[in-house]
Formats: sequence, C-alpha cells, structure tokens
Amino acid sequence: NAWVITDGAIAAMNARAAMRSAFYSVRINLRSIKDEAFVARMIAQIREIEEKAVMVEQNVEYEYRQR
Repeated sequence: NAWVITDGAIAAMNARAAMRSAFYSVRINLRSIKDEAFVARMIAQIREIEEKAVMVEQNVEYEYRQR
C-alpha cells in the first residue's frame, strides 16, 4: 500500500537507530570484559547484525522510492 510505505520506511530507520544506540552501550561495556574470545564473538555478532540492518533499511527505502 502506497500510503503505509512511509510508515515502514520510518519504522526501519527508527529501528536501526535504536539498534545502533544499544550497540554503542554494548561496545563500551565490552571494554570491561577480560574474556577476549567472548568479546571478539560479540563484536563479530554486532557487525553481522549491523550489516543485516543496513540491508533491510536500504531495501525498505528502495521500495519507498519505487512508489
């Protein structure tokens, strides 16, 4: 529906912004953890999730621009 695509685009942007904000907190807190393997796994997972989120947001924006 052309009328709700803007809602979807805005929701995608807000969701990604919220995720990025949360990951800032996680990254700063990871600095206090001594288990280097755990920290490396968490950083890798964060990067993977961030990459997926970028793709989702770009896909939603693409659909928005097609309307």
